[in-house]
Amino acid sequence: MGDSIFNAFDQFFYWSQEFDKIKSVATVTNRDDFTEKTKEIMAKKVRYLCSKPDCRKPTIGAKADGSGFMRVGTAAHITAASKRGPRYDTTLTSDERKHESNGIWLCPGCGRLVDVDDAHFTVETLLAWKIDAEKQAFESIAYALSDELKTPAFSIVTDLAFARRLGLPATDDIESCTLNLIKAAKNDICAFKSAISWPKHPVLLGLKLVNGDEARSFSASSLAEANNNFNEIIVIAPPGTGKTTTLYQFTECILESNANVAAYISLSEWAVQSTGFFQSLSGRSAFAGFKAEHFALMAHNGRLSLIIDGWNELNEGAKLRVSYEIKALRRDYPGIRINLSTRQNDLDIPLTGPIVKIDALSEDQQKEMAVSLRGNEGERLLDHAWRTPGIKDLISIPLYLTVLLSQTSGEALPTNKEEILRLFLDNHEQDTEKATELRKIFLGVHRDILYKLAAEATYEITTAISESRARSLCKSATDSLIEQGQLASPIEPAAALNAFVNLHTLIRSDTDGALSFQHQQFQEWYASFHVEGLMLSAKGV
Repeated sequence: MGDSIFNAFDQFFYWSQEFDKIKSVATVTNRDDFTEKTKEIMAKKVRYLCSKPDCRKPTIGAKADGSGFMRVGTAAHITAASKRGPRYDTTLTSDERKHESNGIWLCPGCGRLVDVDDAHFTVETLLAWKIDAEKQAFESIAYALSDELKTPAFSIVTDLAFARRLGLPATDDIESCTLNLIKAAKNDICAFKSAISWPKHPVLLGLKLVNGDEARSFSASSLAEANNNFNEIIVIAPPGTGKTTTLYQFTECILESNANVAAYISLSEWAVQSTGFFQSLSGRSAFAGFKAEHFALMAHNGRLSLIIDGWNELNEGAKLRVSYEIKALRRDYPGIRINLSTRQNDLDIPLTGPIVKIDALSEDQQKEMAVSLRGNEGERLLDHAWRTPGIKDLISIPLYLTVLLSQTSGEALPTNKEEILRLFLDNHEQDTEKATELRKIFLGVHRDILYKLAAEATYEITTAISESRARSLCKSATDSLIEQGQLASPIEPAAALNAFVNLHTLIRSDTDGALSFQHQQFQEWYASFHVEGLMLSAKGV
């Protein structure tokens, strides 16, 4: 009896140990580990240096025999990859747990240290290390502080099998596809520049890292260098400061290396489409012959940068679409680089990378523009503006300085933003050819229609209006004018919109026909008169 009890106990103890082993193995394998590409992104963002502030040891270098390089760093989880790990967070999803934002790059010693003493090395501490290390790495590239911190060459290995899985032909090898797409992307950005009023003398505007050294700035070319290491960058700027111009230059600087594809995307144009980013790009004339799968191939191999402009121009529904699109791209293509622009007061964006702001024009840059546009008279105008209260600060904004230099004689300078915009638009409409066209089609009531279009876009928190909606608004505006006795007969909406596009007051998208004002500042100026009219009407004036 006693022997059987002990035998039963031995059996129980044996199987208990085996069960613990099975649980241990299951726990180890049920981990949300980082992919190799995600680890590389984390390492690049700190230039392969340990993120612990008092360590900063290099974690990559040549092998002793010169046969290649070795990487000794570790991608540590900030919140653990499995339930038994340090700082485990039950609120995170599996995707969030293995996203690079939940990782920190450390040397082997520091990686072990933060895991054995998780009570001291908290989530908040590790996040602070990560942010500071990435900020230092960004500054070291953008400001070119020292050659000592240059990252050894380490690129994502190309995946030929993925091209076949996409259904692309064997002739579409990665190198030739990259070069062909770069060529097409250069033509694409040239098309964007020709479609707007590209500055006669575009200067490379200064950029600064938010919460960085305010005394130091860098250019779009330095931002392109930083783009090689950071897979997310946010660009912010107030209206009229040259954000779109800077993004065009940023795109061109990436393409100049002939190593990576960079594509500019206007969100106001994209938002009225029903396709994803890759499908939208493949529909452009510059990319004729390429399919969405070609952009997927570039993204998979870490050779695609999307320069996405205008988060602040979207309504909430469109922002949600963009957020889902970016989340999906991040999940499917960890090596893709996404850069997004917005206004300073609109930072609810789905990125976590460094935030870069466009700096105001320096006095030297203002002088460069003034001399380029007006010669000696430009210098005299600029000097007068510097000494005139009310416009000195305005002319540090490229849009207003350009208007001032191109639309005034200098004898009676405008004193505020509204006057400068009025000056610009008045002169634009008084051009002989434009004035004749306006009188012929609109009989002097064109601004009433523009007020209506601008108000609609502003109410909808967008800068793009579909062709059908714009036609409906034109009809509504002209019907009201007929009722008021200001028009004898209606104006055909399609003709009106075509006239505004031909006069460069509106811009029509070449993909879906959506319409927007030449600049958001002009939209806001026209919309203000619509609001003023409603207020006067309410008062019975």
